[in-house]
Amino acid sequence: MTKRRHMAIFCRCLQALLALSVIGCHAREVPESWKTDCVGRMQLSLPGDAEIAANSVKMLEAEYRVGSTQPRFEFADGEIAGWSAQHYMGRLFVSHQLMKRDISTLDRAASKYVEQSRKWAVRTKVSSSGEKLAFEMLRVEPHKGIGSRVSAAYTVSLFIEDRLIRLSSSGRDMTWAEQGKELNMFLTGVVARPFGSIPNKPGVCLPYFFVTDDGKPQRSIGMTYRLRDHPDVSVWLEDASALKGGDDRIEAKLEPRAKSDFFWSNYRTSDRILLRSEWRTPYRDISLAGTRGVESFVKIVRKDGTADYGYLAAGRGNPDEKGDTPDLMLYVIQDARIAKDKGVEPLGKDALLDIAQRIAASVKRRATAVQQTLD
Repeated sequence: MTKRRHMAIFCRCLQALLALSVIGCHAREVPESWKTDCVGRMQLSLPGDAEIAANSVKMLEAEYRVGSTQPRFEFADGEIAGWSAQHYMGRLFVSHQLMKRDISTLDRAASKYVEQSRKWAVRTKVSSSGEKLAFEMLRVEPHKGIGSRVSAAYTVSLFIEDRLIRLSSSGRDMTWAEQGKELNMFLTGVVARPFGSIPNKPGVCLPYFFVTDDGKPQRSIGMTYRLRDHPDVSVWLEDASALKGGDDRIEAKLEPRAKSDFFWSNYRTSDRILLRSEWRTPYRDISLAGTRGVESFVKIVRKDGTADYGYLAAGRGNPDEKGDTPDLMLYVIQDARIAKDKGVEPLGKDALLDIAQRIAASVKRRATAVQQTLD
């Protein structure tokens, strides 16, 4: 064997050892005491109890009146969770816990919306594509609530326990027969789900709800948590069906580094004066729940001079695989102001990074009884 070949083998072995050492440095064990919750078809673990961002009564009442392209998710105290969004069979809205008067308010708003839809369909008669508009009241059993459709577009508002869940679909590129099948699956599969409840059936986890399904509906579900023991820390996980890139230009935008660049460049630009990497290189390669991804860790200086820290992990799924390999994004970001307002000491930089990387290590596909039987 030549000296050159010996050197080549040595270099390959050294590269492999370095790669393993990097993975080992980034890996973090997840304490058994942590609480586990689920997002979409995935799950993650958190250090203690957490609040989940949802929609307020005020926002939902306005949504019934005027509609919105960006419905606001927030915590119970009004703190906004700007990256939360629920897309699954259509656009989803989920309320915070409702009082009796809140239920009455939203029930009236939902009924007025249905009546306005009926009047619009009768008045308009024909869609822009020349299709005759058909209005129909929909049954929502076994739940309490109301629903209607205009041709293939529909909206259902369900009051389950002490919350509202609303599903609205435009019906684009689908017939009512196709939409009706999905709606029936939603109506028969949706149940209330408290924080920390991990169903073992195929389906998707939403804030405070779970929907059993056949594994086929596309989804893009982003949920935001705020840690009760560390109120300065918010955690967001997005589980989305892997998008097809189409051409090289679009595929490049779906790459983990490109998505991370987009996130940090748009993160609260009006509230910061500085955002810079805390690492010598801005990105490190990782595996996020089996997807090819990157992680980043930054310092964020707010306009009031407060220095916070943020962690982001992004993974690219494979839309061409037979099984579901999703596009994933996770952030763990600090806002010390919130903790100080509650009389709690904010986390230090090293503690935040440690928690963030442990949360990233905990992200995985939620196990189901069907999968366990196949295994």
